[in-house]
Amino acid sequence: MQKQYDNTNRFVLFRVDQKQSEKHPDFEGNININGTDYFLDAWLNEDRNGKKYFSGKIGNPKTKKEDIPF
Repeated sequence: MQKQYDNTNRFVLFRVDQKQSEKHPDFEGNININGTDYFLDAWLNEDRNGKKYFSGKIGNPKTKKEDIPF
């Protein structure tokens, strides 16, 4: 029996191993905000002092496969 987890207000990121260009994100995943799933992209950057940080973008809500009408 598979356990059910509550992913509300949580996120997950996976490293992109084969980026198609330098503009593509270093990490991709999803985030759940108040019960709605969104795409999540993140880039690993470095500031002028050499300190590393993430910047990111949250995309439109994800659509479940069964919701697609074809």
